[in-house]
Amino acid sequence: GDTMKTKSYFLKTLAFCGVLFLASAVPAFAASGDDAITKAVQDKLMSGGTNYDATSIIVNTDNGEVYLRGTVKRGAEIKRIRDAAATVPGVKSVNTQIDVPGSN
Repeated sequence: GDTMKTKSYFLKTLAFCGVLFLASAVPAFAASGDDAITKAVQDKLMSGGTNYDATSIIVNTDNGEVYLRGTVKRGAEIKRIRDAAATVPGVKSVNTQIDVPGSN
């Protein structure tokens, strides 16, 4: 009798802990996915060559949505940077807050 109760209690506790672990692990996977996307976008932008200069662009990712902030020398670079970021796997959308100094 007591052995069965202990076993049943142990299994219920184990199942409960498993559910807690899975629930807590989901945001961690999302965060690491966003971190990987951010890194991949940064790598892609740094390989732009002469098409654009993305050295002052800051990249952030939230649930696959990429946010680009910073400045570029020419307005035409903004579209090239946005288009390059959009080609990275896992990117759902690209939002730009990129300025061209002196263009106001």
